[in-house]
Amino acid sequence: MNFVFVRFIMLTLLLVLSIPFTLTAQVIEVVEEEGRDDKSSFDHSTRYLFAPSAIPLKKGEGYYQNVMIGLNSVNVGITDNIAVAGGVEMITLLLSLDLEEPIVLGFVNAKYACQVAEHVHVGGGLLINGVISSGALFNENVANATAYGMVTLGNENTHFTASLGARMNNTGEFGSPVGAFSAAHRISNRVGLVTENWLIWDNRGSFSTLPAVHAGALRFFSDFIVVDMGVFFFGAHFDGDNATLLNGLSDFIPLPYLGCSIEF
Repeated sequence: MNFVFVRFIMLTLLLVLSIPFTLTAQVIEVVEEEGRDDKSSFDHSTRYLFAPSAIPLKKGEGYYQNVMIGLNSVNVGITDNIAVAGGVEMITLLLSLDLEEPIVLGFVNAKYACQVAEHVHVGGGLLINGVISSGALFNENVANATAYGMVTLGNENTHFTASLGARMNNTGEFGSPVGAFSAAHRISNRVGLVTENWLIWDNRGSFSTLPAVHAGALRFFSDFIVVDMGVFFFGAHFDGDNATLLNGLSDFIPLPYLGCSIEF
């Protein structure tokens, strides 16, 4: 085991162990400040945990997002209706540095969103994700392009978003449709709730098999950083013919979710 790998593991463990203590201290500080009723300057209503909402990121606004230490991304508002994002998963990259061809998992996303009525926003975009290696941007059979549309109901403090996307790889083959149902509610000026639920239909183009990923988190707001702490789990699989639960309760083992976003 090389020194770079050992050092990376040690730093990762230190970061993970420090998060609960840091969050606890922040929550206690917020609770004790009874007279404080100001909001953070950036409400993060444009996103959930990973999925976007149809509320637009304004021109000049932006944030850096880290999910589970490994996934690092940046989102920037180009205009009041158009935003772009890009990200790289760092753990896989660091673990593959000794390989002849290091593996880089990355994505880029472009989103258009606007308000069409009071408490109603609509939007759409294009997400491209895949493997970047060997000097090629996206290698064959390891990339997906997802065109998606979404509707968001509500305001910056409480909103619900339904999204639907169609996937295609770089060989022109269509993959499974993807749907997401997400919601956020701001309990107070400094604490909120977020949930995100993904549904992926099978490759036959039918709805007979329904894998799902569910996530829920508490969101803690400060003046320039937002921390999400919660759980996610893989949902049940159902057979469309007889609605039989195939995988049982073993699918519902919760896994930890940690993320943070820093406004710039």
